[in-house]
Amino acid sequence: MDYLLHYAIADVAWFVDDDGPLDREAWTRGVTTYLPDGKAGLYPPVLAEGAASLLPDGPRAAVVFTTRIAPDGGAVLAGVQRAVIRSRAKLAYETVADDDLPPGFAEIARRIAAAEDHRGAARVDPPEQEVERDAQGRFELRFRPLLPSEKRNAALSLATNMAVADLLQANGTGLFRVMAAPEPCAEARLRLTAKAFGMDWPAAAPLAQFEKTLDPLDPRHGAFMLAVRRAGQGASYVPYRAGQTPWHAAMAATYAHATAPLRRLADRYVVRAALAVASGQEVPEAVSAAFERLPAVMDKAEARSGQIERAVIDLAETAILARTAPARNSTRWSPIWAKPARGSSSATCRWSRASRRTVRSPARPCGCA
Repeated sequence: MDYLLHYAIADVAWFVDDDGPLDREAWTRGVTTYLPDGKAGLYPPVLAEGAASLLPDGPRAAVVFTTRIAPDGGAVLAGVQRAVIRSRAKLAYETVADDDLPPGFAEIARRIAAAEDHRGAARVDPPEQEVERDAQGRFELRFRPLLPSEKRNAALSLATNMAVADLLQANGTGLFRVMAAPEPCAEARLRLTAKAFGMDWPAAAPLAQFEKTLDPLDPRHGAFMLAVRRAGQGASYVPYRAGQTPWHAAMAATYAHATAPLRRLADRYVVRAALAVASGQEVPEAVSAAFERLPAVMDKAEARSGQIERAVIDLAETAILARTAPARNSTRWSPIWAKPARGSSSATCRWSRASRRTVRSPARPCGCA
């Protein structure tokens, strides 16, 4: 028996006009950037946390994707339409229970996960490194593995995005998320990393198969999962091109971003294209033109967001080191800069034999003292 998955998202295009003030600012920002004490939103709070949000405080404009999930986990888009919805509750990942969710929710997620395994997807979910304040207001760093509820929700989003991608590709339009598989030399380095961590990676097992055995609660496995993510060539966006099949190696599928239009600029245009195709209309010229511009804009926005995230982690590490540094009368640690290798733009700041930080620009102040 097939399941019908109705996935509702904010109808951002209902509120944001092409080349209006909100649109121009969104093109400048590209994505929502998250910080320990707040966020720099893609759209203003009155929209992202109010009129356009799907919070359970009144009727909201939405776009509903209806996806048919087969017993083997295959996902086919059955419809896309604008709607007015009313959310019943705001649930938290940490506290949600199966009884809070619609019947079949867990089964749909299970089918989608099984389909991933069948395709040989190599998607990994390493623990998230988070900066938090403790009871005394001091910064703390922690690694947080994804909760089962987060993985289930991500599965539903993934299936919807894949179904949207297939629809757009079949109709000669779209913006797709692509990523190449790790190069053989990168996988060889990963095998050395696994050996250094004392992990048993059978010689005959491909990376995708070995990843399925990893436990993010194990610190060694979590560190290896981060190494896998960094070994890849990075994901990016490409517009539709006739005769080419956009491919996301980690998903082992054609893939698009459509389900987060309040925090990613690209999603708003993918949603508009899906609405047009599903209703038998031409994709608006403004959307097609945006698909050509968006890859560079999104790459820049994601790079900036990544730089900010790394800077936040650096600052938190500095604060923690300053708090835990030896007393004045004991041995003092000082940052020691190593000359960058020939052809490299990286310099190394070494605190001790057990701690090493890499800063991308040798001209950047250490910030460790």
